[in-house]
Amino acid sequence: MSVQVRDTTGTPVPGTATGVAVSIEVSSPRASGYLTSSPLAGTPSLLGFSTGGSGANTALLRIDSAGRITFTNMSGASLSLIVDVTAYTSP
Repeated sequence: MSVQVRDTTGTPVPGTATGVAVSIEVSSPRASGYLTSSPLAGTPSLLGFSTGGSGANTALLRIDSAGRITFTNMSGASLSLIVDVTAYTSP
């Protein structure tokens, strides 16, 4: 799943931003697993979770060329994901 964080109306993240600091929360996962994010090379897991539980983490993520951050749910089951952008980085 992708979240548009740059180059969109209503977001405070400017078009020059290259990364964002985010707060990530998972709730009600139907299976145990973990989240990854791309293009985040070398970091296999942002947040691990158990069936029916919840969890939270913070991360600094690179924004892709389309202005998005992308998460992959490695559990293969549904879950609720909340992402709050708390800051951004620019050159």
